Amino acid sequence: MKFRPFSLLLGLCIGTAAWFYLRPSAREASTSPPSPPTTRARAWAWRDTPTPPGLAPDLVGPAIDAWRDLREPDGSAANHTTRAIALRALLVRLPSAGYPRLLDTLPPPDTEANRHLLRLAYDTWVSIDAAAATRWAVDRWATPTGKSKGFADLARQAIVVWAALDAAAAANWACTLPDQKMIFDLASSSIMAFAKVDPARALALARSHEAPFRNALVREVASTSAEANPAAILQNLPPEAWNQGMSFYDFRDSLRAWARLDPAATLAWLAKQPRSGTQRPASWVGALADSPEQKRILGALVAADPDFPDQAGTLGDLIIGTGEPAEALAWLSAHADPALRLDVLLRISDQYALDHPERTLPFALALPPSQRRSAALGRLLAAWQQQDASATLAWMRQQNDPGVTTAYAQLQARQLVEIARGEPTTALAEWTRLSDPRVRVATITPLAEAWGKNDPAAALRWQTEQNAALGAADSIPSITLLAAWAKQDPEAALRWTETIIAAPSSAQKPTLPGQLLGALAGPWNDQAPLTATANLYSKIKDPALRAQTLTSHIKEWLTKDPAAAKTWLESHDALTPAQAASLLQSH
Repeated sequence: MKFRPFSLLLGLCIGTAAWFYLRPSAREASTSPPSPPTTRARAWAWRDTPTPPGLAPDLVGPAIDAWRDLREPDGSAANHTTRAIALRALLVRLPSAGYPRLLDTLPPPDTEANRHLLRLAYDTWVSIDAAAATRWAVDRWATPTGKSKGFADLARQAIVVWAALDAAAAANWACTLPDQKMIFDLASSSIMAFAKVDPARALALARSHEAPFRNALVREVASTSAEANPAAILQNLPPEAWNQGMSFYDFRDSLRAWARLDPAATLAWLAKQPRSGTQRPASWVGALADSPEQKRILGALVAADPDFPDQAGTLGDLIIGTGEPAEALAWLSAHADPALRLDVLLRISDQYALDHPERTLPFALALPPSQRRSAALGRLLAAWQQQDASATLAWMRQQNDPGVTTAYAQLQARQLVEIARGEPTTALAEWTRLSDPRVRVATITPLAEAWGKNDPAAALRWQTEQNAALGAADSIPSITLLAAWAKQDPEAALRWTETIIAAPSSAQKPTLPGQLLGALAGPWNDQAPLTATANLYSKIKDPALRAQTLTSHIKEWLTKDPAAAKTWLESHDALTPAQAASLLQSH
């Protein structure tokens, strides 16, 4: 039989591993040393150390080749179990310098068995020399097919171990890579590990690189470092890390920790930071407070600083979440001057109308009587009613505030307007039950115009009658309704218009005839043909009013279509010959 020294060497490795894992206890162990192997490998002083010595450099290659050529006793290719056992034995003695050759010898990791061999070899190398394992994986990753073969994952695995052992070395090495994607992929984990050891140097290292990954690296390092020493890091935060406030939430936990230690310094720092148009200091401060007590602390500092950006809005955000409204209002009165208190209450009433109307109503009630207070109450009640009508009604029944009564009446009026679109009879009956005369008057025109979508003539007559009955002297008929009626029945709308113009009450409204007669021609974006309007105006019974209205209309017509206007004048006698001649001469 031909003598194969490297097969004997591999057998020694396998036997070594088997003994290492299955060695007997000290009491049962044989006192006789194992038979000396016939090999050039350095003898293992098994009595002195349980770890076999590494292979000599000149034996590394032959040992790997022997493993590669491993055969079963019958001469067939070794199965996976045999190869895995032999690989473990080889790894026990393989020095770090031998791993590149071994890994290049492994079969492609295209099966689970082959991937197991790769993991077995690479994990062992990482455990003994993570730096070398990282470099090897990155070299293979950089090849055209490296990415598809999973070398990036191997590099990420190894550099985490390397960074745990020597964060500075791993981070500095990763930042020298020529590929920006590799830098961001590998440097981020190593630099963050470095940041826990030396935040200042880690931050400087992250800032030393070019976009597009520099800013993301800086933010990650700064946020990681700030957890341990928020004041030191945040006060020296690079502009690209803050990013006009867009990165606030990357640093929120650090800012919260700083705010618990020194809330005044934290707020002072925040107030000075640049911010984009979408960033609100109020949101920042609100996000710092993780308890009602912390909100009160921050709120007191904001209230004491008149130069704090958006002071009223910031206090409003804090107060709405400090607890019961009565408690929050008492706090506000104790910490804010009257002008600031009013501004805060208005901000709360405006900003939280849709989100939390029931929580916001007590703040609107605390406003002094004014139009803005009434508007705020009406807006809040409307929003709350849409969310929970029963709760809204129950709350209003408990109130004796005149502003609430008025706001509720206005809310009812708005509901009637919606009802009038489909059920005008019901809406009119409910309108008569409104208790506040001012609300009834204010509702007439909106209700009529909603009703007039279906019957403009009836709605317009009702509107005019109710305004007259309730003494709304300044009111005029709805131009919208009149135009809609004229589109359906122009001559009927004209006859009604003439009666309104002739009424004694119209004598105090010199512009009313022009407004109403102009409405008969239709709105500006849907006007009747000029000829049709001229024909309608020619039927005005009052000669003076007819001449005035037709003259104004035809003057405009002559500027748009003079031939048609002249033809109409020549064929109609609504104007006297002198009036028609004067129009033509002026043109």
